[in-house]
This record gives sequence, C-alpha cells and structure tokens, in this order.
Amino acid sequence: MTTTKPVVGAEGGDRPADPAADSLVRRVIPIPAPAFLTPAFVTLLGCLWGAGDRSAWRDEHATWWAASLSFGDLYQLTQHVDLALAPYYVFMHLWVSVFGDSPTALRLPSALAMAVAGGLVGLLGRRAVGSTRGGLFAGLIFALVPTVTRYGQEARPYAFAMVAALMSFLALLRALERPEPRRWVLYGVTVPLVGWSHLVALTVLVAHLATVLRARRRCGRHVVRAWLIAAGGGLALVVPLVVLARDQAQQIAWNTPAWNDVAAMPYMLFRSPVATAVVLGGAAMVLAMVGRGRQRTGPGPDPRPRTQFTPLALWALVPFLLTLATVRWLHLFLDRYLLFTVPAWILLATIGIHRLAGRATMARGIAVTLVVAVAASAPFSRSDITRNTPREPDYHSVATAVFVDQRPGDGIAYTHRRKPRRALDYELRYGPRPRDVFLHDTPQQRADYEAGECPDPRRCAAGHRRIWLVSAGRGDNPLSGMEEQKSRLLRQEFRTLRTLGFANVQLLLLERVP
Repeated sequence: MTTTKPVVGAEGGDRPADPAADSLVRRVIPIPAPAFLTPAFVTLLGCLWGAGDRSAWRDEHATWWAASLSFGDLYQLTQHVDLALAPYYVFMHLWVSVFGDSPTALRLPSALAMAVAGGLVGLLGRRAVGSTRGGLFAGLIFALVPTVTRYGQEARPYAFAMVAALMSFLALLRALERPEPRRWVLYGVTVPLVGWSHLVALTVLVAHLATVLRARRRCGRHVVRAWLIAAGGGLALVVPLVVLARDQAQQIAWNTPAWNDVAAMPYMLFRSPVATAVVLGGAAMVLAMVGRGRQRTGPGPDPRPRTQFTPLALWALVPFLLTLATVRWLHLFLDRYLLFTVPAWILLATIGIHRLAGRATMARGIAVTLVVAVAASAPFSRSDITRNTPREPDYHSVATAVFVDQRPGDGIAYTHRRKPRRALDYELRYGPRPRDVFLHDTPQQRADYEAGECPDPRRCAAGHRRIWLVSAGRGDNPLSGMEEQKSRLLRQEFRTLRTLGFANVQLLLLERVP
C-alpha cells in the first residue's frame, strides 16, 4: 500500500499531492484558475474598453518619442533625461517596431500588465484569507478601481511597476513556503524587474524583509541569508541605474505638493469615493483587530508564510512615508508613482472584511454587496478619470484641422508652453505636414525631448506665405510664451486669417502681409 505525502495547500491545510500539477510552473507559482483568471479577465476588459478613445497627452507623447528613437539616440537621450525609465523605453521601442504607435497600440502593454496584476491580486487574496472567494473579492475590487483602468490605458510604466511588485511578493512567499534554490532564483529575477519598472517601487523590499523576518522562526535563519543573496543579486542590476539617475531628479522638480495634496493622496490612489471607503475601511478593520490582539483567528501556529498584516501594511505605508519625507529633494510624492501600493491596501481590506464577517455565509454576502457597490459606482468615477485632465490641450483636434486645411508650402510654428511641437509631431506623424518654420536643431541632435529654434527668425520664415501657429499660452495673447524676436516678426509681417479654439489651445492661420 502506498501513501501520498501531504503538502500544504492554498487553503492553509493539508491535501494530497497532485502528481499532474507537479510541472515546473505550478511548483513555482501555482495558478488556481478562478482566483487568477476571473480578475485578470475583468481587469483586461476594463482597460481595453475605450482604450483608444482618449487622445495621447504630454507624458504619452514622451513615451512615443523615446520609443521611436534608435537605440543609439535613445542612449543619448537618457544621458540627459529620463534615465530611470530607460528599461521601459527599450521595451516600448521593441513593441512599437512590431505593433505600431497608435494610441491603442502604445497603451496595450499597460493593459496586459494590469490584467496580470489583477490576476496576481486574486492569487494573493486567496492566500490571505484561505479561500477562492477571498481571491475573487480582492481581484474584482482591484479590477473596478478607476485608477487601475486609467493607468491600464496609459502608455507609461505604472502598470508595469504594479505587476512587478505583485510578482516579486508572490515569488517571495513561494520561496519561503519551500526554500529551494530555484525559487530563490525566481525571486531574485523579479527584484530588478521592480526597479526597472519604477525606482519608487523598490520600497516594497521593506515589506519583503518583514516577511522574511516573520518566517525566520518557522523556516530557520538560513532564509534571511538566502533572501539577502537573492535580493542583493537583483539589486546589483538596479543600483547603477539609481546612481546614474540621481542627478536627473530636478526634471520633476515641478512636483512640490502642499499639505492638501498629502491629505488627498488616499483618495487619489483610487479616484472613487465608494472604492476608497470600501478599501480603506476594510484596511482600518485590520488595524483595529491587530490593536486588540486579533491578528490571527483559529488555533495553532500559522502553517505557512501566508500574506499577513505587517508586510502588507509596510507595502502600503512605507512608500507613502518615504516619498513624503524626501519630497523636497527627490520630488517623488505623486499618486501615479505610488500606484503600486493599491494592491496592498486591497489585500488588507480583504483580510479585514473577511475576519469581520466571520461566518462563511455572512462573509459571502458582505463580499458580494461590496463588489456590487463598487461596480455600481465605477462608471461615474471612470468617466472622469479616463479623460485627460481639464488643463490638457486638445492637440488631436488641432492636428486634424491642420491636416485638412493645409496647403503646399505652409509652415507651422509653436509657442513654448505644454509641449506643442512634440504633440504635433506625434499627431501628424503619418501624413503630409507643414514645415516646422523655426526648427534649427532636432531633438535627436540635442539628445533631448525639445528642439532648438532658429536664431534668425526672419531668415527661417522667409518663403512662407502662410504659417499655422499652435498656441497653448495663457490669456488672450496667443503669442505669449514665444521668444520676443519671433513674436514680433509674426505680429509685424503676418496677419491672422483664422482663429480656431480648442480645449486649452488655439490654432491660428497667419498670412504674410503683402
């Protein structure tokens, strides 16, 4: 008679080993289908719905520009700006070369990354409370959070930071569950992915250390050494990026939050009153229970390194506190930079709501009610956040008007506010376009996002009978923000034939005075 060796199950108890599930993938990170696939599908659906409806905005134009450069030009660019995002730009360069650079194509990697993140939240939720129901609750709440949808439709690296942080945490839990070399290698591989996606996301390593220290008594002191080796090896691939990028901190010096921004940060992470109340309310329940000594329910020691309060609380709070404490020097206290903490808040809420409900039937009813409430409010919050900000110029409409009415020999000129040249370069990238009148040095030549302008405006404008002027300046003067020599030339030698107004931008058709 043969006996089957019991192994620790995902529910926290013992179950017979399943030989069919002993593939490499399932031994390293098992994927229970409902807890992973359902949240992943719902998240992907939300991110793809209307992904191409919103026109690209300034940050996405930067992604397109960097991704469209050759590797040599991209290297030169990152020596001056955005070195911290170089791994993302390299990936996007490869992506664009295969799938194109439409708004939808640029945003699709973020949608796919966010879908995987939704599935991983489901897996961690399942581990946190020991039931598939908990995983579905966590994963579906995640999928319905408006910021998840927005940044799953954003050609920027924030969704990648989210999925990398989740992958790394889950890989760590699996390594502690069965401390084998290949599992520590897998964890070590995820650490540079976290740093390469966004340097702020490296603060999750504080939560990782707490998780390892909690497991030391059960697993032995060797896990601390194994973690130091794995995490240190991964960090060795990121440290050069951190050191080289530190001198570029001033490029985000505009980010100087006031105290009202600090107070608003919890809401800004979710952008939904209902989702904020559900998630932060559930997380507060855990705090209350821990304060009363009720962190665990049920007898006996914890049989496995399950997702617990302390690591999740550190994951949620340490990035907030560190970026706030260093904001005067590093300027990193920004909601989208802290987006990777959203899963930790949701997992804390999942634990709190599950433990408050107690009985299985009550827990099921409360979970369904809360998911329905968040889902019912989602369309209203989504409609606000999936649009560009009210201050963002509508360059897409400007480009459409220029494309339709341009004539051979037309020129185009720009004021210098809100990056109009890069935006029109993107919007007019496929069709005939007016010549850039005042362009002197291209951004590639300058290894920058911005071009150098002609030192002799009169010579550069010679031969142009008509000039389209794109102005995102403030006030009634469309030439505000333009260098005085150029604006004087346009005022004295050209007259305005037409003025078209769009959101936060004007388009003027100027004709040379006979």
